[in-house]
Amino acid sequence: MLILAAFLLGASLVGEIGHQAGGAPSAEVENQIDSAQKLMQAREFGKALEVLTALMQRQQAPPPDAFILMATCQLNLDQTAKAIEAFKLVLAQEPNQPEAHAYMGFILAQAGHGDGALMAFEKALAVAPSFPMALWGKGMVLYRDKQDYAGARPVLEKLLQLMPPGEERNEITKVLAEIPASGGPPQKASAVAPTAANSAQTISGKITVDAKLKDKIDNQATLFIIARPAGGAAGPPLAVKKIDKPSCPLSYSLGHENVMMQGTPFAGPINITVRLDKDSNAVTREAGNLLGDYKKNPVTVGSQNVDIILDQLAQ
Repeated sequence: MLILAAFLLGASLVGEIGHQAGGAPSAEVENQIDSAQKLMQAREFGKALEVLTALMQRQQAPPPDAFILMATCQLNLDQTAKAIEAFKLVLAQEPNQPEAHAYMGFILAQAGHGDGALMAFEKALAVAPSFPMALWGKGMVLYRDKQDYAGARPVLEKLLQLMPPGEERNEITKVLAEIPASGGPPQKASAVAPTAANSAQTISGKITVDAKLKDKIDNQATLFIIARPAGGAAGPPLAVKKIDKPSCPLSYSLGHENVMMQGTPFAGPINITVRLDKDSNAVTREAGNLLGDYKKNPVTVGSQNVDIILDQLAQ
């Protein structure tokens, strides 16, 4: 399931496709969208969402890129269900809007629906054949989910030609190096490193429940341990670990194997949060969930004793 690097590739394109596809918005709308984008660049997603919500309430027909920005904020605020509805509104206005299809592709891939994700990426690429975000998504679903190495290579090679020098291009080069030119399976990794080296590539600690909330624990709940880039691009989490019916206190570790998009570096600084979810659904948000965050966020990979207390009750 595939996310962070794709959002780095697509972040600079937020709004551009929507403007090209629809009529020119008014100066007021443009100003509000610009304000929201600046807030998003500062990672003030809650404030950006307030600006966009106010815009939606004043406009009878907000432009599609306003919905895309709103959905991006909602993804960063862990409001995936609301983000999906926003993308659906975009596609209701413009069925061929490529950016909305690409984002939906990543959401579907994150949920484990590889076939649906590929369909969404194909719809995006049918309109914008060189859209980096969709090329990355398609290539990585083919590579990691479908293990279609011969199909993944040309998609990622095309993307490599489009990308300027930088971190994203380096990541594409790294993934391509794993796929033999023959289209066969990826190269086997070398022997497992010693435990000390492995621990240097993880974040670990202990999760406990505040004594005042112990009577609120649902024994059937699922624990989600979530890592987000502290200053990275917009989008879903960098990494997530799911633990069914946990027994607290418990020790945890989060590493590369938990990244949403295989091939994306597990690197910091990173914010760590946890949620004990009553219905075990990562998309829904209901009252009664227990929440917590590391009070000294952000942390770097290799950090130990990143202990978190579930001390908040969702209302």
